[in-house]
Amino acid sequence: TRASEWFDIDVPMTGIRSTSVVYEANEAVMREPAALFCGEDENGCHLEVYPRSNGEVYLCGIGGSVYVDEKRLLPGGDCDRSDKIVEDPSRVAAAMRSFSGMSKSIGGGDKQPHTTQACMRPCAPDAIPILGPVDGIEGAYMATAHNCWGILWSPVTGEIITQLITRGKSDINIAPFSPTRFMKSRT
Repeated sequence: TRASEWFDIDVPMTGIRSTSVVYEANEAVMREPAALFCGEDENGCHLEVYPRSNGEVYLCGIGGSVYVDEKRLLPGGDCDRSDKIVEDPSRVAAAMRSFSGMSKSIGGGDKQPHTTQACMRPCAPDAIPILGPVDGIEGAYMATAHNCWGILWSPVTGEIITQLITRGKSDINIAPFSPTRFMKSRT
C-alpha cells in the first residue's frame, strides 16, 4: 500500500469493490425517512436502503462484491485510482429488480437510478481497522481499513485521532487497532 511506501512498514491491505446506486429525491422519503436492511433475495441482493436528507435514496448491499488483492491496489495496478473503480452493470440491474418490488413510487416501473457507482472498501487481513500512531515516526498516524463501517466509525475515529494529535493519547483503548500488529519483530 502507499502507507507501506511512506512509512517503510508493512501495511497489508486488500479491497472490496462494491456497486451502489442512488435514486432521485422523493417527497415521501423526506416526510418519512427510514433505513431498511434486507435479507438476501432471489436476485442475490441483500439491500441496504438509506434515505438521504435531500430525499435521495442510496442503495448498497447489491451483492457481487469483488475482493481485490493488494497488488492491484498499488501504483500501476488496475485498481490504483478511483476512476478505475467502476460499477458492475449486472449488479445494478439486480438491485433495480429487487428495489422495484419494494418501492413502486421510487424504483418501480421504468424508473432508473440517477447515479450508479462503485467504491473500494479497504480491509486489513484480520478485518480489524488500523488506527493509531505509526511506530518510530513522530506525528504520523494511521486511520484506515474500516471496510463498510467507515461511515459509522468515522466520528469516533476522528475523535481518537484528534486526541492523539492534541493530547498524545486517546480516552479509548486502541491497542487492538495498532498499526504495529503488522510489523515484524525486531529481535
